Amino acid sequence: MLNDLEINHHNHQSVLKLIDELFTSYSKVMVVRVDLSYLKIAMEGVSPQLIKQQISAMLTNNSRHNALFEHLITYAWCLEYGTERQWHAHLFLFFNGQKVCHDIYYSMEVCKYWVNIMTQRAGTGFSCNAKQDQYNTNSLGMINRNDTDKIQALKEATKYICKQDLNIEQGQWRDQGGKKIRTMFIGRL
Repeated sequence: MLNDLEINHHNHQSVLKLIDELFTSYSKVMVVRVDLSYLKIAMEGVSPQLIKQQISAMLTNNSRHNALFEHLITYAWCLEYGTERQWHAHLFLFFNGQKVCHDIYYSMEVCKYWVNIMTQRAGTGFSCNAKQDQYNTNSLGMINRNDTDKIQALKEATKYICKQDLNIEQGQWRDQGGKKIRTMFIGRL
């Protein structure tokens, strides 16, 4: 059985493989990064199962029925628990760059959709694309297949969603029956 560090390493290797496959299959990929959570007044009723269900519905059902997600290729996201925001998620969304542009617009729209539709105004969203100047590397927005520096920066940035979390060791990542909760979700091409 794998320990937590081995699982994190395995998850990151899976994300790296996904990124390599993306740029093998697509000449341009628009990368959107958002953080999704809930308002403090709504946190009490939020379980890891609820946030997973809502994000999964947003990404899978809406990719077929919602123009916002029409050109979504795939995703990688993680579920975390913190003392201030409690259950929340960090998402990397990968869109076909031949079909869409304006990454900040898309990231803001994903956040609005989360807040208004998926959580019925009980959620909050943060657009990392809109605050790219706060990050050390430029790993978001439109990335061309030949831009190896930006692809490498993206790979480095995805370490964050695969990192070990102290709450894992403190037992926050177990359901009521004591079973470990899955916290990493990686889409397919």
